[in-house]
Amino acid sequence: MRNFLIFCCCFPFILSAAQPAVIKGKVEEPSDKTIEFFIDRAVPGENLSKQPFKLNADFEWSLSLAIGNLVHAAIGDSVFQLFIEPGDALTLSIKAEQTPFKIDFSGKGAENNNLFSDFLQQFKYDFLLENIEATILASGSVDVFESAIFDKRLKQMKLVKDFQNKNTISPGFRQFIENQISYNYFRQLLYFPVFKNQESNGLTCSPLPTVMLNELPGIQVMSESAMNSPAYREFLKTYIFYFTAETNEFKPFSDHSDLLERSFNYSLRHLSGEPFRYWLATALYQYCEQSSSETVKKLHKALTQSDPQKQYALVVEKKCQQQIIAKEPPKEKVKDEPVAKSKEKEKKSDKDKPSDQPFSLVDLKGNKVNMSSFKGKVLYVDFWASWCGPCRQQFPYAKELHKQLTPEQKKQVVFLYISIDNNEEVWKNAIQKFEIDGFHTLSPGGWGSSAAKHFGVSSIPRYMLINKKGEIADPNAKRPSAGDAVIQDILRLLKE
Repeated sequence: MRNFLIFCCCFPFILSAAQPAVIKGKVEEPSDKTIEFFIDRAVPGENLSKQPFKLNADFEWSLSLAIGNLVHAAIGDSVFQLFIEPGDALTLSIKAEQTPFKIDFSGKGAENNNLFSDFLQQFKYDFLLENIEATILASGSVDVFESAIFDKRLKQMKLVKDFQNKNTISPGFRQFIENQISYNYFRQLLYFPVFKNQESNGLTCSPLPTVMLNELPGIQVMSESAMNSPAYREFLKTYIFYFTAETNEFKPFSDHSDLLERSFNYSLRHLSGEPFRYWLATALYQYCEQSSSETVKKLHKALTQSDPQKQYALVVEKKCQQQIIAKEPPKEKVKDEPVAKSKEKEKKSDKDKPSDQPFSLVDLKGNKVNMSSFKGKVLYVDFWASWCGPCRQQFPYAKELHKQLTPEQKKQVVFLYISIDNNEEVWKNAIQKFEIDGFHTLSPGGWGSSAAKHFGVSSIPRYMLINKKGEIADPNAKRPSAGDAVIQDILRLLKE
């Protein structure tokens, strides 16, 4: 869950309402160094442009803004931040020979930046991911960590309140700094279990104590006006990940495609507009190289449709080009069969004909399999492939499930394996190698296989439970590693 910030001197958030602002520089001690400005934007990627000035003369930079926004400035290795609003005319008095650089503010916007400078001097490290992770490690337990960040939030709020009592700051800056404080607190809290589970390759996290989330309903998750706050944007990413994990009962996602798909579905219910576009762009930017091309294409299409100006889509296209242009998996081809063999198969009963199901399955002998032939039995369906590592990890647990059933129960339960391998020989070799017990079928084509498409399988392993009537009882059944919980689900269906 790393930071993805982009600093770019170009369009603001709402182009039609853009107004000018000016940053001037008075260099008291001229230097051959250069000062470079970047406007903070909510788009992932690299720096696209900058505005440099030599510090051997006074300078003036006019920029257009729709709302107050961060401007990052760098002099050599020293970086500082400004908050600039439409109509500001801020003058920087720079003593370039001092280390660190001494900067005084005057003009419209000076009071905002005097407070911002004091705030950053005391608390800037509290907003850096590296420092947050170090605090988590030093705290050990979530209770100690929560207490530490709670105290920091109080100190940050006190500084702002004390400054406001003596000085005048704009409503826009006050809202910005309050957003920074509030969203950073909840971002850190939700990040604790994410960081603690980093050995899972970012595919899971653990639940926080409920009492720690009591304040969360009071914070606005969907907020267009907070998009100028980096803390809000980081909160947004962590929030979607944590609560997507909660909907998955904090079980590990099967892979990054599974994570993206589930997070996308969750975000559709809770986000819209700029926050939705930002979240989707950063999620694709972060995970596209680890995800299937089918998932990336699907989410990129959704991003493009919601981003007519392609502010985000173009950045994602550049990063995820390989997955976006990847060819679709080859469609299944019906092999020509000898006339005699074809006629022989025509003699099979109606239940073996594929006409009553919109997808094809073949067993180990090459015979077509119809799901209706299993009616009267409970099916525990396992979608898998020989190349799927998480699938292979579940096979030993599946063997244990067999042992927990009585001989009579085994007659009424079918462990149905549906492989989406493209190669029949590889499929059969994997069954033998991993000693997979069950009824084996193949629906070739990878993510493009007819069975995968019919059942909406976009990540594997995927498990389903089908009752005796042939109806899907649970489209996202528990994994074999859940052990007795799976058996109980099967037994409930046997009693129906």
